[in-house]
Amino acid sequence: MMSEQSHLFRYFRQPWRYNLITVLKSFTNIGLGISLVIVLKQGVEGAMWARIGSSFLVVVVAFAGFNFRKYSFRFSMYWARQLLKYGFPLIWVGIATWVFNSSDRYFLLHYRDLDEVGLYSIGAIFSQPVLLVNMAVQMSFGVLFFQSYYAEEDALKPRSRKMAIDLYLVYLAGGVLLATVLSVFADILVPFVTTTDYSEGARVVPFLVFSYIAAQSFQTMGPGISLSEKTWHYTWITGLTALLNIGLNFLLVPLLGFLGAGVATLLSFVVYWQVKVWVAARYFPVEYPFRRINLFFTLGLSLSVVVALCPDFFDLWLRSAIVLVVAASVFLLKLMQPSILKKLWLRFKKGVG
Repeated sequence: MMSEQSHLFRYFRQPWRYNLITVLKSFTNIGLGISLVIVLKQGVEGAMWARIGSSFLVVVVAFAGFNFRKYSFRFSMYWARQLLKYGFPLIWVGIATWVFNSSDRYFLLHYRDLDEVGLYSIGAIFSQPVLLVNMAVQMSFGVLFFQSYYAEEDALKPRSRKMAIDLYLVYLAGGVLLATVLSVFADILVPFVTTTDYSEGARVVPFLVFSYIAAQSFQTMGPGISLSEKTWHYTWITGLTALLNIGLNFLLVPLLGFLGAGVATLLSFVVYWQVKVWVAARYFPVEYPFRRINLFFTLGLSLSVVVALCPDFFDLWLRSAIVLVVAASVFLLKLMQPSILKKLWLRFKKGVG
């Protein structure tokens, strides 16, 4: 219920109200958590009540203050059937996604120990900046694209196709560059985030940050499956890649420990990305420059992995040079023109103003 109320602000393009609701929930959750867990000594149960209370407040404030005008308050059998047809296959996608997000830690606990899980968690910590960018893209891309798609009168939708390409390339350029920076400087930044005991965890950072680039790529690229409402494709693609993830963890974790879990996650997400885009193109072809996209992604990943695995061979200047190489390759591979950056900057300034 909280998600529905929050997402209505996205669908009607009201980002400031969405931010207000999000901040309200966060502060309420913190306040209730301190009161119930620390003051009243309610423990885990108190933490759960804090989550329920903060979510309930969001539902009441968002619905009563803004969203009640958006509802018709009558049941529609037609839309009920449409929702079930579209959403039922996604239940199994949710289960398979849970496997993606959890199986690596189970394998680490079974074959190794909690120390390995702690080292692996370093990659998750350094993935947060990428995940924040992913969240912003994921929350905005769908709304912007579908509004453009249904507003465009031309049956071939050339403007919407170009928009899908341009937005993804902007994300890819920024995402890969950010992932490269986090990866090549990870061992230097670890002591600022945690203790030096976890320094070895810097080696897994490139595998996880680039896996999240691949994850957002399959979310953003290829809207054909959603447009055609063939969501059962998500079921078999996610199911097969979840099985691949389990198999890779079974093979790699006993051999490589937390690094093996990182490699398994990366390979699984990349396979999902490539297969999903290939299937989606059958329903809504979009002429992405696949070769240049894959080359740019591989370049950033390869350089990041080399530095992460052999940090002693790279001083600060050489690492900075690698970041500059990745940044320059955006333009050398013609993924983006400098004029696009200028337009984005002007739009940003106008939006801030």
